Formats: sequence, C-alpha cells, structure tokens
Amino acid sequence: MAIKGVTFDWWGTVVEIPAVRDIYDETMREIRVDRAAEALKAAGLPVSRTLLCSAYDAQTDLLLRTWNDLRDLSVE
Repeated sequence: MAIKGVTFDWWGTVVEIPAVRDIYDETMREIRVDRAAEALKAAGLPVSRTLLCSAYDAQTDLLLRTWNDLRDLSVE
C-alpha cells in the first residue's frame, strides 16, 4: 500500500515554543495579519487590517475552544 499522507505533531515536538508565549503569540499575530493583508492586496482584494485582526482572533478563539474539548478542526 502506498503512503498517501504524513502528519507531524508540529508545536512542541518539531518546533520549540518560546517561553515568552504572550509576546510570541502577539508578534506572530501581527506577522500573519500583515502577510495576509499583503497577499489579498496583491490579488486585488484589499481588506482592512481591523477586519483581518477580527477574523484572526475569531479563528484563534475557535481553535482554543475546540482544542479544550480535546478535538481538532475538521478539514472539511
């Protein structure tokens, strides 16, 4: 049987999570929102930074609620 996919336990296994997590999380949030804004603008779809920050925070909240229930989000 051929291997169709491989998954990795990324955070805390492959990648070390910095000890100063709050600063790291906020820094990564800014980087991700900035890059999403740049990509959308380059595609002709400018979106306000406020809206992107709200969407990012909503996704983070959804992930945390799901993980607290010992589940992962579906890929569907």
